[in-house]
Amino acid sequence: RVGNDRFVLPGFTVFNTDDAQEAFIQMVRKGHNSVRVKKTMESGGLGQKTIDSIEELLEFIARKISAEELNTHGLVLEAAISNPRTISVGYAVLGDAIVSFVANQKNGAGEEGTDRYLGAKVKVIRGPMQNFNYEELDDSETKSVAASIGFFREYSYFNPTLSRISFDAINGGASNGQELCGISDITARLGGTCPALILSALELKNNPAVKMVESEVTLDYSPQSGGGGTPEETNSVNFIDLPSLKITAKINKTHE
Repeated sequence: RVGNDRFVLPGFTVFNTDDAQEAFIQMVRKGHNSVRVKKTMESGGLGQKTIDSIEELLEFIARKISAEELNTHGLVLEAAISNPRTISVGYAVLGDAIVSFVANQKNGAGEEGTDRYLGAKVKVIRGPMQNFNYEELDDSETKSVAASIGFFREYSYFNPTLSRISFDAINGGASNGQELCGISDITARLGGTCPALILSALELKNNPAVKMVESEVTLDYSPQSGGGGTPEETNSVNFIDLPSLKITAKINKTHE
């Protein structure tokens, strides 16, 4: 079974076909008539499918995953979420300062029907994630922050060395009628961070009266040559400007 499901979507990790079928049956008994199957060695939305029957599950296993990969790396079955909203929560260490963020991802259509990351609208504060004022967040953002704090607390015994960590939380409705929130991905790194986070951190550093900054980062995979850019790029700072990719960021609002 997937570890602590207080912080992840309900589901299982299985390592053979028989267990996969049993996991699907148990999910259906709990009202999850739509189940998301995910290969553990894929990313970016690839190697996934929503299934509604044992037959679809067996077809996915037969076509998409070898017996060796299944036995070694496993397969995830979890509650399928309709109209999912992905919110990234985390913190970054910038010099002697710590800033935390809640980022609502802007996604569009990608390859094989996957979502493609197009940027995010970000809320940034000073200090650890626990410093967020929930009154300034909506319900899904609040749930995502709580899940991220809990997940990090449960697994912090690894004591990682990092300068930035983020938790992607999936929010939305399951087929059993529940509104769910669960961590689906973790990104930790040394060095580098989101351009919107950099602009926000500078604003917080230069203006002590500001308590929270709302900023935005936009990725354009087909930049307009000689044009004025997308509406999101108005009054933005260019961080990358290439023929195949343009990344801009800007501050939308500050809160004192």
